[in-house]
Amino acid sequence: ALEPIQNPAEFGHDLDGAVAVLNSIPDYVQSFASLYPDGITVANLADAIAYYETMNFTGVSSPFLRLFEEGDSEEGDGVMSRRARRGQQRFVELGCASCHNGVNLGGNSYQKLGVTVDWYGDDRPASTADDGLYARTSRDEDRHVFKVPTLHNVANTGPWFHDGSVASLQQAVDQMARHQSGRYLGNNDIDDIVAFLRTTGDSQGMLGDCAVGGNYGVTLECSVKQRTAANDSQLPEVTAPLPEADALLVRHAEAYQEALQRVAIAPARIESEMQRIRSGEVAHYDFLQFEHIEMLRHARALSHPVANVNGSERESLLTEARRLQAEASRYEIIIADFLRGHAAALNARLNYQDLLRHFSLGADEKTTLLLGEAEDSLLRYYAVPDSESQSRLETATSALYELEFDEQKLLELARQVRVLTASRTSERSAQGD
Repeated sequence: ALEPIQNPAEFGHDLDGAVAVLNSIPDYVQSFASLYPDGITVANLADAIAYYETMNFTGVSSPFLRLFEEGDSEEGDGVMSRRARRGQQRFVELGCASCHNGVNLGGNSYQKLGVTVDWYGDDRPASTADDGLYARTSRDEDRHVFKVPTLHNVANTGPWFHDGSVASLQQAVDQMARHQSGRYLGNNDIDDIVAFLRTTGDSQGMLGDCAVGGNYGVTLECSVKQRTAANDSQLPEVTAPLPEADALLVRHAEAYQEALQRVAIAPARIESEMQRIRSGEVAHYDFLQFEHIEMLRHARALSHPVANVNGSERESLLTEARRLQAEASRYEIIIADFLRGHAAALNARLNYQDLLRHFSLGADEKTTLLLGEAEDSLLRYYAVPDSESQSRLETATSALYELEFDEQKLLELARQVRVLTASRTSERSAQGD
């Protein structure tokens, strides 16, 4: 529970400092005093966080989650309304799931705010508060890059975005479509997608001791009893024989060797998951992030060598542990770069195809053939992004400009080609490095 506070990759704070901050806030002093006789201490902070982490804040009765348990009917509204089902379809077709995927509908990758159309400019100047991942890495390419948020209960968490600058969910969808995908959506699409996003929330409340309330946040109405000796005495007594010291040393040594082996094979397992994402075999990023978390977990375990090693050997093991931990941490950025490029390319491909579907409505035979050639060239370049396939894609796209299509839609099509080719070129350069 306390590790994120101390971890330099997360809060980078110290525990005594955290306790001092809490003691400077009267509401926390009062709340801790009502629950713990000795008030705010490191141990009580750990206990409070651990209790909080046992709560499940996912709306377990949300229509979106019930859909997976109960299924849905094509007739009538069923678990999700027809509008929400249309919104879910458009959510996928417009590439939103290229970032918002996995069990949490996001939270498993980073992405630049303004992939296709710049988010910041003269009318919206950026400040250091908008640096995003750049504040950690100091890499120019990480400026304005943020963790992709989860979408569960998103309708209850406004105002939206990292700075709370957007006050309505409709506006959030519109702005994301424009800046992330380069698309100008009609009101019907926006309203349908908003209807879908609302199905990720739980109108009945939330599981756990806390209830959801309000439009712009979660109000915790927790029923927690003060911890006392009398309460503790009511807990069932659990006794278990302790292993012999020699047996513990053997188990520790075995676990240490297993941790070394798991860290050694982690890069290959991570690359395997990347390949599964590239090929389309896996449509989310959770498995890849799981492999990285396992690498970090086992690398950190190496900070605890077996107790019976001598001083010099122990120092050598700790030096190696620090090297492996640094390597494991480095993979966070490797994975982040990969997923950012993959998501941008996938989003561009899906939006290009969506625009082709729009152009195909009522198209004559000649136009249908040109649209078919454009899609074939798109899929070829997406699969094999070499100079020949890129030239074919650009030629096929240019042929569509000669047709009498909506100029705004053609501009949106050109943006998809630009983002796709930039993403694939960057990926090839990274692989060359």
